[in-house]
Amino acid sequence: ARLMGMQSLADFKAQTERTLRDVNRHYAELFDDETGEAPEILGNLVFTGVEDDPATLETLVGLGFEEPQRVSETIRGWHRGHIRATRTERARALLTRLIPPFLTAIARTGNADLAFAQFDRFLSALPGGVQVLSLLDANRELLSLVADLLGTAPRLAPRLAEQPDLLDLLIEQSVFDPLPGEADMLQDLSTMVSASDLVEDTLDAVRIWAREQSFRVGVQLLRNRMDPSAAGQAYSSLAWTVVNAVAPVALKDVARAHGAPPGDLVILALGKFGSGEMTATSDLDLIMVYDVPDPGLMSEGDQPLEAARYFARASQRIMAFLTAPTTEGQLYDVDMRLRPSGRSGPLATQLAAFETYHEANAWTWERLALTRARPVFGAPAACAKLSKVIHQVLAKGYADDTLREDALDMRKRLLAERPPESAWDIKLAPGGLIDVEFIAQVLQLRHAKQCPSVLQPGTRAALMAAYGEGLLRPSVAEELINAATLFTNLTQVLRLCLDGPFDVERAGEALIELLVATGQADGFADLESRLHRSMDRVHGHFAELVGPYDAP
Repeated sequence: ARLMGMQSLADFKAQTERTLRDVNRHYAELFDDETGEAPEILGNLVFTGVEDDPATLETLVGLGFEEPQRVSETIRGWHRGHIRATRTERARALLTRLIPPFLTAIARTGNADLAFAQFDRFLSALPGGVQVLSLLDANRELLSLVADLLGTAPRLAPRLAEQPDLLDLLIEQSVFDPLPGEADMLQDLSTMVSASDLVEDTLDAVRIWAREQSFRVGVQLLRNRMDPSAAGQAYSSLAWTVVNAVAPVALKDVARAHGAPPGDLVILALGKFGSGEMTATSDLDLIMVYDVPDPGLMSEGDQPLEAARYFARASQRIMAFLTAPTTEGQLYDVDMRLRPSGRSGPLATQLAAFETYHEANAWTWERLALTRARPVFGAPAACAKLSKVIHQVLAKGYADDTLREDALDMRKRLLAERPPESAWDIKLAPGGLIDVEFIAQVLQLRHAKQCPSVLQPGTRAALMAAYGEGLLRPSVAEELINAATLFTNLTQVLRLCLDGPFDVERAGEALIELLVATGQADGFADLESRLHRSMDRVHGHFAELVGPYDAP
């Protein structure tokens, strides 16, 4: 009190209280929202000094943070300029304004610690913070949306860090508009690609475009603006667009040295890409098939190659363009193990050899996989020719006993090699998505000769076609289709939101609520009950339609 020039301790206390009240009033006014109403006071939020403020830690615990010390220490580090984004005075001033509403927003996600860690990762990756922090400060709805994304879908946080321009995309209402058709998307992307003669710049442009569009689908899915089934088709359409933009660039690159191709190349999609059921993390299952009038034909260029070597090199280049990481990241993982003879076979297969292999030498599992095949790139005539070959192979007719035995053996091997991690391992659990897909594929091989309409690449479409042909009892068809819908929809959400397996104990409230809404359940307990009942029924139908196996 004497150092402050006070006459008594009572005067010192009174002055201190007046000062604290003034600071508290100005602090509340600082965070007035657009309506002029001050937000609810959260309690102490002090991030100055070198030690944690005990009252601030209490406030953080009250908000739902399980590690308040880590949060406090991190924010104090931000204020000291420990990261590039907060090294300017302006950035730190903006940060001071944003901390209370941001902490409140991420606390509402029910996974506050995870959302905060993701925001720290995002903020730490920025080269500068003023622009992004100003954007969040000026648009509190955007701040709330970012908090929701970080708390519900931590997989999206790295994308925000790698591409902060995505925040601009979130501001635009067009982020919630339906995606254009494949032809329109390809035209837009091809226009971007043609703007540069450098392959590296072209690939970077494709990567930026693909990330933006995939992010857009994810935001719509999280905000219930897109049905999960539609998301599967949207992700598949994005992949189709990318392949059709990248493949011509790769072929042109090969043609520079070796001349024009001595025939036609067709890219065949299988798996979830082929069936139009991709998720945010799906890879591309591809087979390269070429058609030439004479296998001995040579290309006409400075370094001519015979057809087999030419299309092998072209396939190699396409794979490299799709998978090679650049400064803008990677487009897709590509899996070509489904090609004839697997890893030991050539990268590109001549159409005649493809037909011979699948007619005479293919394993049952390869023919099952072929039920989801569709050409996604190539000259229309060559694509139609390959589609006809695939139809003939699938409609050949196969001994039912062998078909059942081989499919059952495949399922048992898969269960032994990749046991489910929990009942929420929707793909691999007994009675899960794999079983539904196996049933649909077995029905197609079993009946395609008499009922060609069952040859549908999508699982639910194949089951509906089988029901329409009278191949499934109405009750069985309904249960299988409903199960496929539930499994697919939940898988879409989980693949978008999480990098690893779903852990009920650690999942945030926002993700739990999203899963409940996706499954159209009355609560999480009801959702789990429905999931387990569906798996039990599918397991029983698999035993009847394919064969029985014991669940672990």
